[in-house]
Amino acid sequence: MRSIPLIPAFIATLVLGLLAGCSKLSLGTGKAAAPPASATAKADASAPMKAQPTPNPDERLALTLEHLGAKKGSRGETLTLGNDDFTSNHSKLQAPTADQLKQIVTALKDYPHADVIVIGYTDNRGGQQRDERISLKQADVVKQALVTDGMDASRIRAQGLGQADPIGDNATKAGREENRRVELVFSTAEGKLAATKDQSSKTG
Repeated sequence: MRSIPLIPAFIATLVLGLLAGCSKLSLGTGKAAAPPASATAKADASAPMKAQPTPNPDERLALTLEHLGAKKGSRGETLTLGNDDFTSNHSKLQAPTADQLKQIVTALKDYPHADVIVIGYTDNRGGQQRDERISLKQADVVKQALVTDGMDASRIRAQGLGQADPIGDNATKAGREENRRVELVFSTAEGKLAATKDQSSKTG
């Protein structure tokens, strides 16, 4: 009986290697390949943006004034100038304060219906008439600065309230310093002015 010749060892090794490679290709992990990073970025960019509500004129004015240092109070947006914002004789504004008022005038040009009341205050160490006169003088200095910077004088009212509406304790030096101030009270975009006291002095 004839014997079948044996397959050479190297051929058998080659065949086994090919079979092993094919089995690896046919067996997967079942996980899909991750998309390229650029594709993910494009998908995110195409997602719709949530629309933001558009601020009304009053809100825009309030945000502008807040950026310039005004604070929201019971009467509206108010910018407070302290006693040290003026020169020693109260006849002129210090340079940084004058620059701040220029920025306010620039902002208010976009809101022609917005007005401002400039109110001067003192501490309680003088007589009422004298203090109203001094506080009105300071308010007029601020009003004149606003007019010089380009704001229509008809949009500004200057008042001197003297010892009225203290915000600090007049029994202390620090409190008296707080009370010596000028407040700029801004109206709404519709031109509604804040209420003021009857005993105030007025100009313009």
